[in-house]
Amino acid sequence: MLRVVRTVAIAVITAILFVVYILGPRTVQWRNRMVRIWARALSWCMGIRVSVDGPRPTGAFVLVANHVSYVDILLLSRCVDVVFVARADVRQWPVLGALAASVGTIFIDRNSRRDALRVSTLMNDALRRGAAIALFPEGASSEGSDVLPFKPALFEGIERVHPAAIRYSCAEVAWYGDMTFLPHAWRLLAIRRIDAALRFGGTVTASDRKLLARATHGQVRALLAR
Repeated sequence: MLRVVRTVAIAVITAILFVVYILGPRTVQWRNRMVRIWARALSWCMGIRVSVDGPRPTGAFVLVANHVSYVDILLLSRCVDVVFVARADVRQWPVLGALAASVGTIFIDRNSRRDALRVSTLMNDALRRGAAIALFPEGASSEGSDVLPFKPALFEGIERVHPAAIRYSCAEVAWYGDMTFLPHAWRLLAIRRIDAALRFGGTVTASDRKLLARATHGQVRALLAR
């Protein structure tokens, strides 16, 4: 029964807020406000309680975090105003792909080096316009106890990033490997409460993308261990 109620509530909230969003002004501020309201409403529906530690970045920045689940999107969106970089196949997901595209998500083909260069250009253009970007440079989600090596391609042209670490109270939140979305989401909706911890770290700088990727990876691992 809980899963049914939550499913209906999530669908209704998402539909109403999407209509309000498209009827509103086409500004970054409006988009950020609506995404944050949506993330907080869905977090409440799913029983997610969040603790936040560390200084939240502001202005134009690149946020780099470990990737455990699609729930990470809610967790970050309710705390900071960012545009996400997501796998290209997410764009093809029914409903969710269109919603992600409508709020400015940048899609990348992880198997194409040329596409990584295209996305890096889009990211730098967005930063120059004052936007903030969120990356999951592991390239895939994991079971959450450690951080997979970071792929340096998306660090091209970036000299400063803000690390963050995400941890959940229950292992069932993790979505990785060959898990499929709908069965996992259905199981997740049966969990009455999920405690999530989001920790922000200090700025990491480097002049080389590979050095920056390694240094940021170390910072995210350290934050996760805390």
